[in-house]
Amino acid sequence: MDDTYVITINKAGIDYEVLIDSQFRWIAKKFSWCLWKGAKNKSFYAVRGVRTEDNKVFLLHLHRLMAFALPGERVSFLSGNSLDCRRSNLLVDNECVLDLKNRDCVTKTNHMDYVALYV
Repeated sequence: MDDTYVITINKAGIDYEVLIDSQFRWIAKKFSWCLWKGAKNKSFYAVRGVRTEDNKVFLLHLHRLMAFALPGERVSFLSGNSLDCRRSNLLVDNECVLDLKNRDCVTKTNHMDYVALYV
């Protein structure tokens, strides 16, 4: 039995695959998800709009839900793929690969050096 469940999201005629652990497939079936492009980068994230009691809407990020991240905690992706929301790929807060102070130092070519420090 495969431990990965795939959510397919179509954006602009292109199908994107979002990976989650199969034990959480009920989240994919119960809620609809869409893709949102991050404001500071070019990555897509699986999100859904949630309306609060005071009628405000905020974006719930699937990777934060999968990581059980609390408000203020940072979540990063071990593989660098923002659509891989399996728990084994998510790092929370003090395990986080990127440090705000050193964020400019991390590039596509050296990001594995930073990953190695935390794994």
